[in-house]
Amino acid sequence: ASLAVLVLAMATSMSVASAGSPVSQDPVFSTTCAAKAYTYNELAGYGFVPSDARDKSGDSISLGSSIAIASWSKKGFRYQGRLYGLPDRGWNTQGTINFQPRVHEFLVTLTPAPNA
Repeated sequence: ASLAVLVLAMATSMSVASAGSPVSQDPVFSTTCAAKAYTYNELAGYGFVPSDARDKSGDSISLGSSIAIASWSKKGFRYQGRLYGLPDRGWNTQGTINFQPRVHEFLVTLTPAPNA
């Protein structure tokens, strides 16, 4: 099954502007990887995992500590990827808790709005 996941920003190596765009502003962040420049200008899209979503063990899904991008590709005007999330062990309590370590797999598709 495919779940949407929070996609805060998408790095891109090209600028996209629409008619009537305000004067160019400084990017939020820029970096270089393998001699290719990437610039983060603004929010590119978003998604969510429902708050009552459960994994195959019946435990709540948490995006938790980290997300790793295993694959990411562009097909036409869509981006598709496979992400792995490592959930937190939960809230701090007095003493230890019985925690089942697990990794969540997310298959995501991002279709930016036209002129985005």
